[in-house]
Amino acid sequence: MNLYICYTPLHSVICQSINKLESEDHKVIYITHNDTKQTRYYYKEISKNSESKYIVLGKSFFENLNQLKNIISIIDGSVNKIFVGNVKHFYSRFIYFLIKKHNPQVSLFTFDDGSGHISGDGYFYSDKENSLSNFIFSFLDRKLLYKNIHREISKHITIYKSKNWADTKGIPKTFIDLYIDTDNEKSKVKIIDDKSIHIVYLGNSFYMDGELSYEKNLELEQWVTNEFDIDTFIPHPRDSNVTNPYLSSVKYIGNKIGEEVIIELSSQYDSVKVVGCYSSVLLNVIAIENVDIVNIPVKLSKPTNAIEKIIMENGGINADYL
Repeated sequence: MNLYICYTPLHSVICQSINKLESEDHKVIYITHNDTKQTRYYYKEISKNSESKYIVLGKSFFENLNQLKNIISIIDGSVNKIFVGNVKHFYSRFIYFLIKKHNPQVSLFTFDDGSGHISGDGYFYSDKENSLSNFIFSFLDRKLLYKNIHREISKHITIYKSKNWADTKGIPKTFIDLYIDTDNEKSKVKIIDDKSIHIVYLGNSFYMDGELSYEKNLELEQWVTNEFDIDTFIPHPRDSNVTNPYLSSVKYIGNKIGEEVIIELSSQYDSVKVVGCYSSVLLNVIAIENVDIVNIPVKLSKPTNAIEKIIMENGGINADYL
């Protein structure tokens, strides 16, 4: 029995890819801070024909103590493989701890959280963790401290062919293709219009993450709409602002992840151009034959060199943005 621990829609899609190869019964725990139609859609997709729990977290650890009951209710000794994208998250390691009590032989596998695993710096590359997690795992089992957890991981499953976090920890890794099912009538219908290229703009989370002020983010999107004749806008999964004045006339698609939307568009149009800022979506669709990638090199405090390098090496270009 496999257990998939998901925190994002991309996690769900990757787990569906893994599940196609594993072909085993599975359970799902989907944990999110954002209870949206999109997260519920991807929870439903990965949890088909399985025992599953959908956990919506509050703002503080103490608010979420009641959620532990829901998590514990699905845990037993039947699980022999755990797959998780964010092993640094407290609940990932706590679930592993609980299952290992039932089944000491359980194996832990990680998979890509997104571009964070190939950035070369930042969240996953830093061994630092918050004081509460450090205290709890120091008490329960020091092997579960983030600085030690890599020794528990059997293998890292990656959708990228570049060097990533697993290499820095000496964790064996294996590559899988990102499977997205577009075998539906809508995706097969060819769309004819006057434009030779359908242009997609990917939203970002820079304002929410404190990387850009709200005003600077608006300036960025004004520049994008002046520079490119945008047809489709795909908001960032955590972006609830759909009233941007510069994108008011653009088609919004917010119920599916960018990868799925772009794959569908690539089957409907002869050429698709995807514009974004260091987005993992750019990396995930760069190999599609009729999709061109344009990265906007915005100055940020978080590491971007590794992502930009991969985009350039795979035929993408940087926009002339200052």
